[in-house]
Amino acid sequence: MSGRHINRLLVSYTADQIDAQGTRGYGERWRILMAAAHRHGLRVELLLGEPRWILPEHRNALLDIVQRMTTLPFQGIHLDLEPNQLAQTGQSEAYLLDQLLQSIRAVKAFSRLPLGLSIHYRYLDPARPDGGLGGDLTAIGVAEVSLMIYNADPDRVARIAAPIIRRFPELGFSIAQSVEPILSPEESYATRSLVEFWGQMRRLQSELRHPNFQSILIQSWTDYEEMQP
Repeated sequence: MSGRHINRLLVSYTADQIDAQGTRGYGERWRILMAAAHRHGLRVELLLGEPRWILPEHRNALLDIVQRMTTLPFQGIHLDLEPNQLAQTGQSEAYLLDQLLQSIRAVKAFSRLPLGLSIHYRYLDPARPDGGLGGDLTAIGVAEVSLMIYNADPDRVARIAAPIIRRFPELGFSIAQSVEPILSPEESYATRSLVEFWGQMRRLQSELRHPNFQSILIQSWTDYEEMQP
C-alpha cells in the first residue's frame, strides 16, 4: 500500500475452493484473473492461515496445499500462523514457537516463492528473554514479516514497530492494520471514514521511513469495501 494505491493482494481460499482447483476450468479462471491483476500492477500472493499447521502432525497438510495451489501464478506465499491460537492444546509457548519455525522451514524448503509471515509483534520483541524470532526468521530466509499491531493510533504503532524494524535490518517488514468491525475502535478503523483512514496510513508510513519497511497490509478487503467515504 502506498498513499491511496493498493498494490498487493493476499488471497486466501476455503477448503472447497482448494479442492476445486483440480476441476476443469476452475484453475484457468483464476489464472485469467491473476493475469489481469498483474497487468494492473497488483502483486498477488497466496495467503495460508490455519494455526494447526504449526503442529508436526498437520505440517504435511500445509505442504500439500502449497504444492496444489502454487500451480497458479502467485508471486509469493504468506503464512498467517498464530501460536497463541493453539493455547488450548496445553503445549508450552516455547514448543509452539519451535514448531512454528519448523513449519516455516518446511515451506521455505518446499517452494521457491518469496515467503512472508504474519505474526503478533510480541514474538519479535528483542527484549524477550529468548531474544524473539527475528534472528531465526532471518536465518531461514523469510522475505517479509508482517507485524500484527492492531491499534488505531499510528504514533503508538510506530513506537512499537520501529525498534523491531531497526533491530533486524536483514528482514523486510510490513505492518498489519485492521478495518474489521468485530474489533474495538481502539484496535480497528472500521468506524472511521476512508479519508481519515488513508490519512492515518500516510502518517504511519511517514513515521516508519526505514530501508527495510515495505508496506501496510489491511485486514480485510471485504470490510474495507464497507467503509464510508
